[in-house]
Amino acid sequence: YKCVCLVDAIAAEMSHAEFAEAQVFSQLRSTAGERGGVFRDPERARSLVARLEAVIKNGKAQCFIGK
Repeated sequence: YKCVCLVDAIAAEMSHAEFAEAQVFSQLRSTAGERGGVFRDPERARSLVARLEAVIKNGKAQCFIGK
């Protein structure tokens, strides 16, 4: 991440364990086929990735460096 604003936003909204799990799901969900389904299909995977994406979007919107 470019700025500590984004790191702070993530830390305020998610525990380290949730962030780490969301990162794994996010990075591996593009794996094709049945193997990728393990990372795409579970409800926990979808909810954590959606939450991480929302936190990142909000953090970027609040950052003064990118403006």
